[in-house]
Amino acid sequence: KLTLAQNKINEAIAYFIKAYDIDQNRIDILEEAANLSLRSRQLDQARDLYKKLINIDKNNAYYLSTYIDLMVMRGDYDNGIIALESLIKLEGETTERLTQLGILYYKLGNSLKAKPLFEKLLEIGDTDATVLHFLSSIYLEQNKLDSSIVIAYRLMDHFPSDPRGYLDVALVELNGENPSGAIDILEPVSEKFQKEFSVQYLLGSSYQQLKEYDKATTLLRRSLTIYPDSRGARHTLAIATDAMKYWSESDSLYEGLIASDTNDVQALNNYSY
Repeated sequence: KLTLAQNKINEAIAYFIKAYDIDQNRIDILEEAANLSLRSRQLDQARDLYKKLINIDKNNAYYLSTYIDLMVMRGDYDNGIIALESLIKLEGETTERLTQLGILYYKLGNSLKAKPLFEKLLEIGDTDATVLHFLSSIYLEQNKLDSSIVIAYRLMDHFPSDPRGYLDVALVELNGENPSGAIDILEPVSEKFQKEFSVQYLLGSSYQQLKEYDKATTLLRRSLTIYPDSRGARHTLAIATDAMKYWSESDSLYEGLIASDTNDVQALNNYSY
């Protein structure tokens, strides 16, 4: 304790671990080392210690919850899911746990497991914005446009300050080959979300599909002030400026694309003309 008071944190953690090795009945000492590692942001060590604590006491909800958070921070979704499912088995389902489990499965790329969890949350009245966004995205991936747009509108209506709802609706419209529908959704909020790259980019791309190049170039240039490294926006703007005969701007865009990727066939072909 004196070592801890003197802020010699690493030494304190080492002493706690050594003390536990001497008397392994003192799980409280190991827990102290784990908590101190966490508080001092020594996350790798904290993860190892909480994993050790779980191996000792598999039914400790605090150990499981903390370990889950540490796994998520690390991006280790597999182990996070295992721990979270153990916690749900131990203490039962809550909307928070189901939400976290669905999001972890989605981030792991397992839409098959994520989808029923998100649908269950909607059935019990949950309207978490991330759940709605991911579920709309899953339906879109499955080409279930009608289902996707219903969820997207729900997100847009419940969370009008969240750009994801408008973007999700616009993506459904674009996937349905209806750029005018995407414009109808994004145009009224383009100033509200003027710092959101995806809003400006999708709106500009929608105008380009309608060959309204003047509006398209304005929006695409704006999108690139937000995210200059977007190859998609640079490609789209290059095509639009070509169409408007802004040769120097389009040439500059193609040259930049080719310089950063000499295998960019689209840029090479367009630039050659």
